[in-house]
Amino acid sequence: MWTPEESGLFTVRSCYRVLEELLLLQDGLSALEEEVFVNLWRSPAPSKVVPFSWMAMMDRIPTRANLRIRSVLPSGEPITCVLCGGGEETTSHLFLHCEAASQIWHKVLDWLGVNIITLHNLLAHFACWSGEVNPRHLKRTYWLI
Repeated sequence: MWTPEESGLFTVRSCYRVLEELLLLQDGLSALEEEVFVNLWRSPAPSKVVPFSWMAMMDRIPTRANLRIRSVLPSGEPITCVLCGGGEETTSHLFLHCEAASQIWHKVLDWLGVNIITLHNLLAHFACWSGEVNPRHLKRTYWLI
């Protein structure tokens, strides 16, 4: 019997609401974060991409820095980026600030005809694209990417 639902039947929607309430109680999401997560879960992106994007924004991707924190990498193992060799391999670095990622973003943005400054973290990056991209087809294209 699933108690969060009046019918007693499990639904993904009710499970999401329970998890959302737990997250709000623990972390106290800002209005911007709530908006970004709502847009993310409603995005037209494939179902595998949405949870991965959420994990990336929450810094839950197994980067070298996160693996060191979890004691998966030995303390002597370097945590520099495997793609560019510079900087610490964090989620933000891999997806936004790494030289390889920067080149990809530059080509994608040129293709879309959009100029944007690379923001400091993925949440800010998603927030920028969530509300500021016009026309609508560009926003949809970005969410699919």
